[in-house]
Amino acid sequence: MGIYTYIILFVSAAIILRTLWYLLRDNRKRFIRAKGYIENIETEVLEKNEQFNLEHFTIKASQGFKLNGYIKSPPKKTDKLPAVILLGGLFSGKMIVDFVDFDPVETPVIMISTDYPYEGEKRLKWWQVLFAIPRIRKAAFNSISGIFLTIDMLEEMEHIDKDRIYLTGVSFGSFFCLAAAACTQKIKSVASIYSGSKIEKLVEVNLPYKMKFFNKLVGLLAKLLVHPLEPLHYVGDISPRPFLVMGGADDERFPAKYTEMLYEKAGDPKDIIWIQSNHMEPQKTKLISQLTKEVTVWMKSRNLI
Repeated sequence: MGIYTYIILFVSAAIILRTLWYLLRDNRKRFIRAKGYIENIETEVLEKNEQFNLEHFTIKASQGFKLNGYIKSPPKKTDKLPAVILLGGLFSGKMIVDFVDFDPVETPVIMISTDYPYEGEKRLKWWQVLFAIPRIRKAAFNSISGIFLTIDMLEEMEHIDKDRIYLTGVSFGSFFCLAAAACTQKIKSVASIYSGSKIEKLVEVNLPYKMKFFNKLVGLLAKLLVHPLEPLHYVGDISPRPFLVMGGADDERFPAKYTEMLYEKAGDPKDIIWIQSNHMEPQKTKLISQLTKEVTVWMKSRNLI
């Protein structure tokens, strides 16, 4: 064999080994190292009434990104209260705190919702997706750091019970919640709402493009680029903390079989609840109210609130 053949074999072996290392390594330490710290927090009171107080906050992270979020709390806080951090769909932070409504008297909790640290257009044409991938990937990993920094912020708040900080992920937000919860025991329970596993399949079925081959290609590319976020890598580490899976029986965006995979991989204690509906959307206020009640009942059954 000539020198060029050896070079090709060497480069090919290096690529294969690098790919295997990327796919098989444990990313928990990487996520923890990437956390950084809070440089500054800006807050603004948006609303105060007899039912709740609503504040907007912006965390400036040492890594260079900004995390926007909202805090909804009972107007009267005489005791330390549990905190529920919610991550939903893209740009949905404000909508979550508007629609998810815990009773401030019967179920006094402090609710926190954050947006993804992504700066860019929400709706992209198919050819724009490829160019936006580096920014989307960076924002995805920064989302995990954002959860850690949100917890740091909450621990400094007077009325937060540090031993009752819970995490709820809705739709794709569940991916970041599971990865974060696997890295820290500060999170005392996790709920995955209308989500699932197998990133490549979920990306494929959620793309709006009619070209099936392109959707499949983007799904496989997503699996490679954000492989460290695959929920099946982390769901087993939630135990022995309580874990809830809630799915839509007719959810076309997160098919039931991928939701069941997530539940089966989890350890005890775990619960699964099926709702007769398709995927949850912000405008489905009755469904959101039903889900809120179901989550509240579950949290009470697990003595979380």
